[in-house]
Amino acid sequence: MKKLVYKLLGRRNAKRLYWLAQRILNGKRPTFSEAELIIDYFAANPRVGSHPAAAGLMIDVGVHFGESCLPYSQMGWQIVGFEPDPANRAKIPSIPRLKLYHDAVSDKDGQLVDFFASEVSSGISSLLSFHQSHRAVAQVQTITLASVLQKEAITKVDFLKID
Repeated sequence: MKKLVYKLLGRRNAKRLYWLAQRILNGKRPTFSEAELIIDYFAANPRVGSHPAAAGLMIDVGVHFGESCLPYSQMGWQIVGFEPDPANRAKIPSIPRLKLYHDAVSDKDGQLVDFFASEVSSGISSLLSFHQSHRAVAQVQTITLASVLQKEAITKVDFLKID
């Protein structure tokens, strides 16, 4: 059974699954990072990307502090990212091959709209005020993914992360 699980998931992911099951069985709150699982997949399958050398293209909607796109940059991928929150954007380190848009991704181009952030969590900033702690912190331009794909002449996306 162990060999089958390793074959299906890969040794590293099988170990993570075992660790997660142990935490659940021991009554501890499990944490799981989808981003880690996905980067492991691309690292283990270098020809999955659109280019033979595994230099793929990631679109990161909601870059936050760059923690999700940094490993892709380290693998040589190109990244088109979006982070409209000025406070989050100020904390993004210099990431090679990251083209960062300050616009908010929406279903309409060119609208000037309020952007909301929260002192509770830097990860819940939004175009909508959905939490009692939200405060308007900036006005941002909206942009559609379709217009960015056209502007950047992108015909294939290997990984689209929307947070």
